[in-house]
This record gives sequence, structure tokens and C-alpha cells, in this order.
Amino acid sequence: MKLRVIASLAYLPVLMVPLYLGGVFSLILVLLISTFATYEYNKAFGLNYKLTQIVTILASCVYYAMIYFYGIQFLEGFLVIYFIALVCVYVFEYPKYHIKDMAVLMFGFIYTNLMFSYILLVRLDGNRGLWYVWLIFLIAFGSDIFAYLVGRTFGKHKLTPKLSPNKTIEGAIGGLFGAALFCVIYGLYMYIMGGTDDLSNLPQLAILGFFGSILAQIGDLVASGIKRTTGIKDFGKIIPGHGGVLDRFDSNILLAPLVYYLMITILKII
Repeated sequence: MKLRVIASLAYLPVLMVPLYLGGVFSLILVLLISTFATYEYNKAFGLNYKLTQIVTILASCVYYAMIYFYGIQFLEGFLVIYFIALVCVYVFEYPKYHIKDMAVLMFGFIYTNLMFSYILLVRLDGNRGLWYVWLIFLIAFGSDIFAYLVGRTFGKHKLTPKLSPNKTIEGAIGGLFGAALFCVIYGLYMYIMGGTDDLSNLPQLAILGFFGSILAQIGDLVASGIKRTTGIKDFGKIIPGHGGVLDRFDSNILLAPLVYYLMITILKII
């Protein structure tokens, strides 16, 4: 636990500074997260061959360049091109790859690139993005810490015993309200610091934290499922005490697009 805390404090400025600066700095940060996550994902499934790594990581770079300059307006076309590239790999390398491998790689791109890219999409929304991008991490953190504390103190009923034996229903519920509380506190901080001129968004932020915690916890369970399926303990060793990039950011994967779409549609706080 001590090593996890030290590692978290060490990586915090690496995360915060590029997101604060925005622009190309945020682009580089999220691209690095995605490329490391892609490498770890491919390796977990035994698809860390030279060709598949080149194709998937090159796709990550092209995708993020597209997102940075054009947003998601060409997303459908990009996915079609990427699918064609995977089909070509399958055909010209046959029988090295099974068709199931191509499905794994297609899922992997969505999992390690598309979902993470919403962090960048939120941050690219100017000054408002500067304020609200932190919610993607605060919700996950609030959910994790409260789920751990409540689960350790009151947890009796297993949430998913076959997937993650240590998680409890009580802990999961604690995570929901903990994330909501963190969002409300952050909303007050925004008001004090001039990020917003009223407090009318506090109920919306609480709702965002509550439902965001659900996806943060599911994201963590998805990563656990992948690791059990592939027979690995951690996705990597790049972050001491945590494991790999996917081990550290698994809670943010499903949360990032939720924050983005709720903020620009239903909640309208961006």
C-alpha cells in the first residue's frame, strides 16, 4: 500500500501538468496512455507480434491526430479503415492469426483508444474543459476510496465473487455516494475559484458522480475479467505498486465518454 501511495504521488504531476496546459500537451499525454495501454492489451492476449503492434500503435497515432484536429466527425470512416487494415493482416498473414484475434484487436482499439480519447475531447473544450476534465479522475478516485473504506468496514455480501472476490455490495454502494460527494465538493471549489458563477449545477454534478461511479466500478471489473481470461496478474509493471497503465486507468475507461456526453447534452455544464 505504501508503494502504491508513493507511486500515485509521483505520477500525479505527470498527469496534471499536461492536462492543465492543454492543447498538444494533453494530446501527447492521452496518446501515450493509449499506446501503452494498447501494447499491454495486445501482450495480454498474446498478440504482441511485430506486425500487430505496428498496425495498432500506428492506428492510435493517426486516430489521435484526427481527434485533435477534427474531433469525432470522421470516427465512422476511421473505424472502417482500421477494420480493413485488420482484415488485410488476417488474409496476408494467414494462418498465423485466427479470425478471433482480429475481433480481439478491434475490441482492443475501442477499449484502449476510443474510450480514452474522450479525456482529450473534454480537455479540448477550452477553459470549460480545463475545469471539467478533472471530474473523470475525481469520480474514479472518490468511487475507489469510498468503496474500499466502506467495503473494508461494512462489507459482507460479495458483489462478483467469481470475478473479483474482494469487492462487496456495501463497498460498491459506498463508492456511488463517495463519488457523488467528491463531485459536489469539487463544484463548491469551482464556485470559490471562479470556475462557475453559481451553484445551480451541484445536483447535476452529484448525479454525474453517482452514475459515473457505476461505470468506474464496471470498468475496473472489465479489466479484472480480461486478466482472468488471459491468465495474468497485472497488465504491466510500468507503475510501481499498481502494475501497468491499464491497471491504473481501468476505472476511467468507461467513465470518460460518460462525462463528455452528459456534460454536452443532458447536464449541459460545458
